[in-house]
Amino acid sequence: ISYRCLYKQQPIEREGLLFPEGKVMRYDDEEIKKLRENPPEIITGQCDTKGKGTDFFVLPCFEKYGDYYYCTDCVCDNSPDYELQYENSANLIVENEMQDCVFESNAGGDRVSEEVQKRVEEKGWICNIRPMATETNKEARIFQCSNWILQHVKFKDKSMYAPKSQYGVMMAQLLSYSVSGKNINDDVADVFATFALRIKKGNGRRKTIIMPSPI
Repeated sequence: ISYRCLYKQQPIEREGLLFPEGKVMRYDDEEIKKLRENPPEIITGQCDTKGKGTDFFVLPCFEKYGDYYYCTDCVCDNSPDYELQYENSANLIVENEMQDCVFESNAGGDRVSEEVQKRVEEKGWICNIRPMATETNKEARIFQCSNWILQHVKFKDKSMYAPKSQYGVMMAQLLSYSVSGKNINDDVADVFATFALRIKKGNGRRKTIIMPSPI
Protein backbone atom coordinates (compact mmCIF):
# COMPACT_ATOMS: atom_id res chain seq x y z
CA ILE A 1 0.00 0.00 0.00
CA SER A 2 2.82 2.41 0.88
CA TYR A 3 4.52 1.70 -2.47
CA ARG A 4 1.34 2.36 -4.44
CA CYS A 5 0.65 5.59 -2.54
CA LEU A 6 4.19 6.98 -2.75
CA TYR A 7 5.42 5.81 -6.12
CA LYS A 8 2.32 4.99 -8.18
CA GLN A 9 0.25 7.97 -7.01
CA GLN A 10 -2.64 5.66 -6.14
CA PRO A 11 -4.04 6.80 -2.77
CA ILE A 12 -5.47 3.96 -0.65
CA GLU A 13 -7.30 4.34 2.65
CA ARG A 14 -5.46 1.86 4.86
CA GLU A 15 -7.93 1.90 7.76
CA GLY A 16 -11.05 0.84 5.85
CA LEU A 17 -9.70 -2.17 3.96
CA LEU A 18 -12.27 -4.97 3.69
CA PHE A 19 -9.78 -7.55 2.41
CA PRO A 20 -6.48 -6.88 4.21
CA GLU A 21 -3.50 -9.05 3.30
CA GLY A 22 -3.40 -10.61 6.76
CA LYS A 23 -6.96 -11.95 6.50
CA VAL A 24 -7.08 -13.16 2.88
CA MET A 25 -6.54 -16.94 2.67
CA ARG A 26 -3.77 -18.17 0.37
CA TYR A 27 -2.78 -21.55 -1.05
CA ASP A 28 0.53 -22.78 -2.46
CA ASP A 29 1.55 -25.26 -5.15
CA GLU A 30 1.77 -28.18 -2.70
CA GLU A 31 -1.78 -27.68 -1.42
CA ILE A 32 -3.42 -27.42 -4.83
CA LYS A 33 -1.44 -30.36 -6.24
CA LYS A 34 -2.54 -32.56 -3.37
CA LEU A 35 -6.17 -31.49 -3.79
CA ARG A 36 -6.07 -32.20 -7.52
CA GLU A 37 -5.32 -35.85 -6.88
CA ASN A 38 -9.12 -35.98 -6.82
CA PRO A 39 -11.40 -33.99 -9.13
CA PRO A 40 -12.98 -30.80 -7.72
CA GLU A 41 -16.69 -30.79 -6.92
CA ILE A 42 -17.16 -28.13 -9.60
CA ILE A 43 -15.12 -25.71 -11.71
CA THR A 44 -17.09 -22.50 -12.06
CA GLY A 45 -16.70 -18.84 -12.97
CA GLN A 46 -18.31 -15.46 -12.32
CA CYS A 47 -17.99 -12.52 -14.73
CA ASP A 48 -18.37 -8.79 -14.19
CA THR A 49 -18.47 -7.35 -17.71
CA LYS A 50 -16.81 -4.07 -18.60
CA GLY A 51 -18.85 -0.88 -18.71
CA LYS A 52 -17.34 2.46 -19.65
CA GLY A 53 -14.08 4.26 -18.91
CA THR A 54 -11.79 2.63 -16.37
CA ASP A 55 -14.12 -0.31 -15.64
CA PHE A 56 -12.49 -3.72 -15.67
CA PHE A 57 -13.68 -6.95 -17.24
CA VAL A 58 -13.20 -9.52 -14.46
CA LEU A 59 -13.71 -13.28 -14.71
CA PRO A 60 -12.21 -15.43 -11.93
CA CYS A 61 -12.16 -19.24 -12.13
CA PHE A 62 -12.96 -21.28 -9.00
CA GLU A 63 -12.31 -24.92 -8.12
CA LYS A 64 -14.39 -26.17 -5.18
CA TYR A 65 -12.86 -28.58 -2.68
CA GLY A 66 -14.87 -29.12 0.50
CA ASP A 67 -15.88 -25.78 2.03
CA TYR A 68 -13.40 -23.73 -0.01
CA TYR A 69 -13.37 -22.17 -3.46
CA TYR A 70 -9.84 -21.92 -4.86
CA CYS A 71 -9.40 -19.01 -7.27
CA THR A 72 -7.03 -20.65 -9.76
CA ASP A 73 -7.09 -18.33 -12.77
CA CYS A 74 -8.72 -15.16 -14.07
CA VAL A 75 -9.26 -12.58 -16.78
CA CYS A 76 -8.83 -9.07 -15.39
CA ASP A 77 -8.23 -6.18 -17.79
CA ASN A 78 -9.77 -2.93 -18.94
CA SER A 79 -9.09 -3.27 -22.65
CA PRO A 80 -11.80 -1.64 -24.81
CA ASP A 81 -11.32 -4.43 -27.36
CA TYR A 82 -14.45 -6.56 -26.94
CA GLU A 83 -13.24 -9.24 -29.32
CA LEU A 84 -10.17 -9.68 -27.11
CA GLN A 85 -12.42 -10.01 -24.06
CA TYR A 86 -14.53 -12.69 -25.75
CA GLU A 87 -11.43 -14.63 -26.81
CA ASN A 88 -9.70 -14.37 -23.43
CA SER A 89 -12.87 -15.48 -21.64
CA ALA A 90 -13.40 -18.43 -23.97
CA ASN A 91 -9.76 -19.50 -23.56
CA LEU A 92 -10.03 -19.29 -19.76
CA ILE A 93 -13.16 -21.45 -19.74
CA VAL A 94 -11.73 -24.06 -22.10
CA GLU A 95 -8.22 -24.23 -20.61
CA ASN A 96 -9.59 -24.64 -17.08
CA GLU A 97 -12.33 -27.05 -18.23
CA MET A 98 -14.93 -24.85 -16.57
CA GLN A 99 -18.34 -26.47 -16.23
CA ASP A 100 -20.45 -23.49 -15.22
CA CYS A 101 -20.13 -19.70 -15.63
CA VAL A 102 -22.43 -16.76 -14.84
CA PHE A 103 -22.18 -13.36 -16.54
CA GLU A 104 -23.64 -10.22 -15.00
CA SER A 105 -26.37 -9.16 -17.44
CA ASN A 106 -26.85 -5.55 -16.25
CA ALA A 107 -24.19 -4.02 -18.52
CA GLY A 108 -24.88 -6.01 -21.68
CA GLY A 109 -23.66 -9.25 -20.12
CA ASP A 110 -26.33 -11.28 -21.90
CA ARG A 111 -24.76 -10.33 -25.25
CA VAL A 112 -21.26 -11.01 -23.90
CA SER A 113 -22.28 -14.43 -22.58
CA GLU A 114 -23.71 -15.37 -25.99
CA GLU A 115 -20.51 -14.34 -27.76
CA VAL A 116 -18.34 -16.26 -25.29
CA GLN A 117 -20.62 -19.32 -25.51
CA LYS A 118 -20.23 -19.36 -29.28
CA ARG A 119 -16.42 -19.26 -29.05
CA VAL A 120 -16.30 -21.92 -26.34
CA GLU A 121 -18.31 -24.30 -28.51
CA GLU A 122 -16.09 -23.54 -31.51
CA LYS A 123 -13.11 -24.59 -29.37
CA GLY A 124 -14.79 -27.94 -28.67
CA TRP A 125 -15.82 -27.47 -25.04
CA ILE A 126 -19.24 -27.47 -23.35
CA CYS A 127 -19.93 -25.09 -20.46
CA ASN A 128 -23.20 -23.97 -18.91
CA ILE A 129 -22.89 -20.22 -19.56
CA ARG A 130 -25.77 -17.97 -18.55
CA PRO A 131 -26.50 -14.28 -17.79
CA MET A 132 -27.89 -13.20 -14.42
CA ALA A 133 -29.00 -9.75 -13.28
CA THR A 134 -27.75 -8.18 -10.04
CA GLU A 135 -30.34 -6.28 -8.04
CA THR A 136 -28.74 -5.12 -4.77
CA ASN A 137 -26.61 -2.01 -4.23
CA LYS A 138 -22.97 -2.65 -5.14
CA GLU A 139 -21.34 -1.19 -2.01
CA ALA A 140 -23.83 -2.92 0.28
CA ARG A 141 -23.32 -6.20 -1.58
CA ILE A 142 -19.53 -6.07 -1.17
CA PHE A 143 -19.75 -5.19 2.52
CA GLN A 144 -22.36 -7.89 3.15
CA CYS A 145 -20.28 -10.64 1.53
CA SER A 146 -16.78 -9.64 2.69
CA ASN A 147 -16.63 -12.06 5.63
CA TRP A 148 -17.89 -14.96 3.50
CA ILE A 149 -15.19 -14.27 0.92
CA LEU A 150 -12.49 -14.17 3.61
CA GLN A 151 -13.74 -17.46 5.07
CA HIS A 152 -14.45 -19.47 1.91
CA VAL A 153 -12.28 -18.22 -0.98
CA LYS A 154 -8.57 -19.07 -1.24
CA PHE A 155 -6.17 -17.20 -3.50
CA LYS A 156 -2.77 -18.07 -4.93
CA ASP A 157 0.29 -17.44 -2.82
CA LYS A 158 2.12 -14.32 -4.00
CA SER A 159 5.00 -16.50 -5.24
CA MET A 160 2.64 -18.10 -7.79
CA TYR A 161 1.92 -15.01 -9.91
CA ALA A 162 3.63 -11.86 -11.18
CA PRO A 163 2.36 -8.51 -9.83
CA LYS A 164 1.72 -7.22 -13.37
CA SER A 165 -0.10 -10.37 -14.50
CA GLN A 166 -3.88 -10.32 -14.71
CA TYR A 167 -4.03 -12.34 -11.49
CA GLY A 168 -1.71 -9.80 -9.87
CA VAL A 169 -3.89 -6.89 -11.02
CA MET A 170 -6.96 -8.66 -9.66
CA MET A 171 -5.36 -9.20 -6.25
CA ALA A 172 -4.07 -5.61 -6.05
CA GLN A 173 -7.58 -4.29 -6.61
CA LEU A 174 -9.16 -6.68 -4.11
CA LEU A 175 -6.62 -5.99 -1.36
CA SER A 176 -6.97 -2.23 -1.77
CA TYR A 177 -10.78 -2.06 -1.67
CA SER A 178 -11.79 0.31 1.13
CA VAL A 179 -15.07 1.29 2.75
CA SER A 180 -13.54 4.51 4.09
CA GLY A 181 -12.36 6.15 0.88
CA LYS A 182 -13.17 6.38 -2.80
CA ASN A 183 -12.24 3.28 -4.83
CA ILE A 184 -10.88 3.86 -8.32
CA ASN A 185 -11.84 0.29 -9.27
CA ASP A 186 -14.40 -1.83 -7.42
CA ASP A 187 -15.09 -4.41 -10.14
CA VAL A 188 -12.98 -7.15 -8.55
CA ALA A 189 -14.56 -6.82 -5.11
CA ASP A 190 -17.98 -6.73 -6.76
CA VAL A 191 -17.50 -9.90 -8.80
CA PHE A 192 -16.45 -11.85 -5.70
CA ALA A 193 -19.43 -10.48 -3.76
CA THR A 194 -21.81 -11.44 -6.58
CA PHE A 195 -20.26 -14.90 -6.62
CA ALA A 196 -20.77 -15.21 -2.85
CA LEU A 197 -24.46 -14.29 -3.13
CA ARG A 198 -24.94 -16.75 -5.97
CA ILE A 199 -23.37 -19.59 -3.98
CA LYS A 200 -25.33 -18.81 -0.83
CA LYS A 201 -28.57 -18.58 -2.77
CA GLY A 202 -27.87 -21.95 -4.36
CA ASN A 203 -27.03 -23.52 -1.01
CA GLY A 204 -30.25 -22.15 0.44
CA ARG A 205 -32.62 -23.94 -1.90
CA ARG A 206 -35.65 -25.45 -0.25
CA LYS A 207 -35.87 -29.25 -0.17
CA THR A 208 -38.97 -31.39 -0.06
CA ILE A 209 -38.75 -34.02 2.67
CA ILE A 210 -41.17 -36.94 2.89
CA MET A 211 -42.13 -37.54 6.53
CA PRO A 212 -44.20 -40.33 8.06
CA SER A 213 -47.76 -39.39 8.91
CA PRO A 214 -48.31 -38.69 12.64
CA ILE A 215 -51.74 -40.34 12.35
